[in-house]
Amino acid sequence: MHWLVFTDLDGTLLDSKTYSFTEAEDAISFMKEKGIPLIPCTSKTHEEVVVLREKIGINDPFISENGSAIFIEKSYFSDSIPSLEEKNGFGMVVLGKRYGEVIDFLAELKENFALSARGFHEMEVKEIVGLTGLTPKESALAKQRSFSEPFILLEDEQQKLAELLPIIEKRGFRLLRGNRFYHLLGQSDKGVALRYLKNLFEKYGTGKIYKTVAVGDSLNDLEMLKAADIPILVKKADGRYQQDIDLPNLIYSEDIGPRGFAQSVLSIIKEEKT
Repeated sequence: MHWLVFTDLDGTLLDSKTYSFTEAEDAISFMKEKGIPLIPCTSKTHEEVVVLREKIGINDPFISENGSAIFIEKSYFSDSIPSLEEKNGFGMVVLGKRYGEVIDFLAELKENFALSARGFHEMEVKEIVGLTGLTPKESALAKQRSFSEPFILLEDEQQKLAELLPIIEKRGFRLLRGNRFYHLLGQSDKGVALRYLKNLFEKYGTGKIYKTVAVGDSLNDLEMLKAADIPILVKKADGRYQQDIDLPNLIYSEDIGPRGFAQSVLSIIKEEKT
């Protein structure tokens, strides 16, 4: 069996408070040894994931900003992929809307509907540090958006935002709820990106047929979990699972965060020959 492992980051591969992947290192090492791609599929930016990949020691493709773009090192596949855009030495497949369109639409929602949203582009680095627990350097990387805008509500307007969903979708955008922020983006999602990248592996790789594992912990992972052959829902730090994720083949991790990631992924990929 040939595996592709797609994973959310915060609260899944990374600890939700410390952002450490230490407790997943056994699983990461096993995947490296067996040549199993570990593919971040995250709300984080290209710049954030590049730094994380270097820390982990992987060179596999990744998906940024909730499925908005796929990034592949140019020499990763044996055959070159035609017609890719380029960013910082990576081949790039754009599946979402550009950042300017996103923040313009957010401004329109704020003005027309008196929505008390505050987006990353309006925040200083120190404010993002306070909201996330990231370092100033990491927070600066998180501000370097290309396709999506995380935001908070300054007032209790969840119901108003829910009532705006038909307008948001009619205009070609999506609204997601993550662990800390709402995310406004184009009509792209982690599931579409997972299927697209799997097809690239099978077309431009070594001719293998792959089985996909997806690991996540929140509602913005739902489409990725739906698209995978084997979906895993990781227990949150408070010991609960994300509500409103109910799939017939869903596997629930026994442990939280990166420990839950490691335990669940290893139990699956060690059962079958890779």
